[in-house]
Amino acid sequence: MCSLQNHNNLWILTITGDDQNRLNPTLIESLLSTLTNLSSQSTPGSVLITTGKGRFFSNGFDLLWARASGSESAAAERLHFMVESLKPVAAALISLPMPTIAAINGHASAAGFLLAICHDYVFMRSDQGVLYMPEVNLGLPLPDYFAAVMREKIKSPVVLRDVLMAGVKIKGKEAVKLGIVDSVHDSAESTVEAALRLGEQLAGKKWVGGVYAEIRKSLDRFQLEYGSNCHNASCHPLGGGGGFEKLPGLMHFYPTRCVEKRKIHMMLGFPNLDYNDYVFPFYPNTTLISEGVWDEKENQLCAVVCRILNFTGSPYVGDCSIKLTLRFPAVLSLRNRSTVLGRIWSDKIVGESGYFDSIGFEGNWKATRVVPGLHYKYTEIDRVRNSCGEKVTARGKGKKYPDGFSDMAFSLFVKNSKGQVAQGYSSPLFVGEIYDAQTYRVPFVPTNGNLKAHGFQYISSLNVSYTITLNPSPDFKFGSQVNATEIKINAEGLYNRNTGVIFLQ
Repeated sequence: MCSLQNHNNLWILTITGDDQNRLNPTLIESLLSTLTNLSSQSTPGSVLITTGKGRFFSNGFDLLWARASGSESAAAERLHFMVESLKPVAAALISLPMPTIAAINGHASAAGFLLAICHDYVFMRSDQGVLYMPEVNLGLPLPDYFAAVMREKIKSPVVLRDVLMAGVKIKGKEAVKLGIVDSVHDSAESTVEAALRLGEQLAGKKWVGGVYAEIRKSLDRFQLEYGSNCHNASCHPLGGGGGFEKLPGLMHFYPTRCVEKRKIHMMLGFPNLDYNDYVFPFYPNTTLISEGVWDEKENQLCAVVCRILNFTGSPYVGDCSIKLTLRFPAVLSLRNRSTVLGRIWSDKIVGESGYFDSIGFEGNWKATRVVPGLHYKYTEIDRVRNSCGEKVTARGKGKKYPDGFSDMAFSLFVKNSKGQVAQGYSSPLFVGEIYDAQTYRVPFVPTNGNLKAHGFQYISSLNVSYTITLNPSPDFKFGSQVNATEIKINAEGLYNRNTGVIFLQ
């Protein structure tokens, strides 16, 4: 019910159902099996391009198959089965370890629309075809994961309202204006051709698939830090018990709207420990509702947090006895890489229902680049310079290397003493020189190769700060220790622009 072809590491997935490519159990199972197998075959440079056969990308669930069951209750059961069966397909697309491109060749409706926007890039033909979520017109409930993906992909509240609650049909050119689609093309053929061109460019990057997938799934989520007394005191933000090992490890942050200057509404999610999806985990029993105001003088967000009560009946927001503060550190360093620091606590008295002890959190904001005044303090440069000696300032042999102002990310392979190899990816956090103990963040300065035009002097070595991510197999060992499937290493040092060599501590 779907086909997969490989053209020089460009994987072309074609949906080939009935004449409208409706998603029935057979096609859904075929898609899941194909994506699962493709995930295991991923190599650096792999890219997925998904398109449909004929006039439709996909016209959603096969409602005719559901209604052919003979009764209204049986039809509802069949529809529910398709809804639940498609969820792992969407999850497989979102977690696929390679870039993904949807080449929408025609109509993409309901579940077909969902599948399309689960891709990283979305191309669409302009001469025919619409994007359409008809649930409101059909009187069908919208599955929770449909809404979650739509909220993540469609940032405008007005556009999201029109798509989900008004059932508007959106043509290609309008979809580009609304930010749903990346580009439109004259025909189905030219749409696929454009996707292939982009695919070739992405394949040339040779990105490590596991790292790419983790970056795609990254939310505004923060690591929770509990106090030492949580073994014998209530620390669960949702009021649950069960011991220290049952406490949530992450807090997911989702801003819902800015009501006016410096004021924000948001949701806080505390899902189970095994939750690893791309979208905000909106479950009433693990979600808190919050609103706050930005205090410019104190450089922090102060918020009141409320619980969702009676979520098994007629839910409502109440018990607003929780407080939250969040701030952006002005200076990062080798030992402090978190761009967000904060805490959440209960105003209730110890022993009172709903009380929990203060919980700290830290992490990295997806919009860090727009945080003004963010600097980096290098602390290990002298040690690197002393240990590496003349190599730091060595002259090159006529070859051209990155000047430090272009892309400084790179893939890497680590081999241990047993010959085991782990793939990884190194991404620069800061690249620049120190002036008066301040770091000028240079990756966003357009130099066009002319540093003097921007007030910079050419220096052979640049200070650099990197985050290195390794994705070893479960049996990969560093020394005598068996490590997790993801390891992050913070490093800083010097980059010699003459030789292309990086020295890190």
